[in-house]
Amino acid sequence: MNTLFNPLKLRALTVPNRPFMALLSRCRGDAEHVRGTMKAQYYAQHASAGLSIVETTMAMDGNSVFRMEPGIYAAAQVGYPVIGTV
Repeated sequence: MNTLFNPLKLRALTVPNRPFMALLSRCRGDAEHVRGTMKAQYYAQHASAGLSIVETTMAMDGNSVFRMEPGIYAAAQVGYPVIGTV
């Protein structure tokens, strides 16, 4: 019998349970919209939720929706700091 806490296979992706979690906009970038270790730690803490649908990302300079949300328009913004094994 399938329950909320059984694994779910979605094509090539298998998630540990059926509830999906949409992470909230935490706006944990710096003034240049670069993510820091606090953001990586936030995602690591929520990794057991199953599938996480991630959040606001500023794609172009000058188009900020939230103060200090992470961006992806500059090389320094791409990737997460390593905080250990997740």
